[in-house]
Amino acid sequence: NNQKLMAEYEKYQELQAKSQRMQEEYERQLTAKSESHKQALREQTEQYETKLHEKIGQLEAAHDEMRQTMRIHEETKKQIEEDADREILDIKNMYERRLREEKEGNMRLTGETGIMKKKFKSQEQEIEALNLISTT
Repeated sequence: NNQKLMAEYEKYQELQAKSQRMQEEYERQLTAKSESHKQALREQTEQYETKLHEKIGQLEAAHDEMRQTMRIHEETKKQIEEDADREILDIKNMYERRLREEKEGNMRLTGETGIMKKKFKSQEQEIEALNLISTT
């Protein structure tokens, strides 16, 4: 009886030790899994943060490039507008100069025509006077 009781007690002790070892193993595995999960989460977070920084850098570079392109476009547009304005002004000045020269030429010709008419009339009168003299 005593021996049976002792055997049962030893069996109980072994089962309790086995249960304790299983509990410790379970907790060790749980801790290991938790650490593994935390490590995986840290690595994934780090990986996404790295990708996020890369994408932010790419986006900033694209914005810089777009701003530079816009500046170049605006400068080119401004230059074209200035060139067009200058060309229009040059053409306007050229035609105004031509118009002024034509007006001056017309005035000169009008003056010369008046002189020629006077000379012609004077010549006609002279011819008439000579004709009168020669007919008398």
